[in-house]
Amino acid sequence: MQSVTRAGMKPWQAHSFASEVSDELLGKGAQEITSSDLAELVYSRLKDVNEKVAERYQVWRELGKGDHEPLIILLGGGTGVGTTTTGTEIAHRMGIKNVIATDSIREIMRKTVSEKLLPVLHASSYDAQRFLQVPIAKEKDKVIVSFLLQTWAVSVGIEAIIERAMKEGTPTMVEGLHVVPGFIQESYLKQDNVLMFMLHLKDEKEHKNRFYTRAFETKFKRSVEGYLENFDKIRKIQKYIIDKAKDLDVPIIENTDVEKTVTEIMDQSLDAMVKQKRKKHGKED
Repeated sequence: MQSVTRAGMKPWQAHSFASEVSDELLGKGAQEITSSDLAELVYSRLKDVNEKVAERYQVWRELGKGDHEPLIILLGGGTGVGTTTTGTEIAHRMGIKNVIATDSIREIMRKTVSEKLLPVLHASSYDAQRFLQVPIAKEKDKVIVSFLLQTWAVSVGIEAIIERAMKEGTPTMVEGLHVVPGFIQESYLKQDNVLMFMLHLKDEKEHKNRFYTRAFETKFKRSVEGYLENFDKIRKIQKYIIDKAKDLDVPIIENTDVEKTVTEIMDQSLDAMVKQKRKKHGKED
């Protein structure tokens, strides 16, 4: 069931489909079947049900054999818009085991880069301007400048993860605030297997409610007050990220419905993999 879900079939559809395949095998009196024969049966049945899902399913099988470049998804968005929840669900459904949060990259870099050398790295994204020590022009916004300095540092780690994933052939998800358009080398993003998406929440009330939800889910280990006190700064940073995404034609997804967002990103990711396969076959023909 997981394999056809990864190919883009809805979970309830996948469950029904798996039951039909199981019934067919039982009807034939099959006591056992090899994984290869099962995969061929599933592919054959999928072609009758949905050719698009069948093609995606075949691509996933080939990916598992190392016949494709690894799928690398970069998922960004402002604080509280749901990159972690969405990224985790996508990774689960698509079988991506290597999931890295940019907060984790930042924590690692804090251990390697001295606070005296780059103080903004050691602060919250929305509070880093208090530690900005370089002079900036009056027309520049300190909140954005400090955030960009922080992002510049974290992006070094993001690119290192991308390079390692490519070398090892490991499907990877990098999610978090510091996935920002314009900070990742264009050469990476031109590849069919590296995809970037930005999540957004236009409604401020909805955005605020997300912080209460997150606090509840973490048993209030994350304080709501800190986020709400700095909500204007959080929204300012989000606006910058979304404006950059618009300028660079990075897909922006309104994340009011997580299920819809997950489906949309999975669809685009799987279509990119199919495109990669078609290109490869085109060269071989």
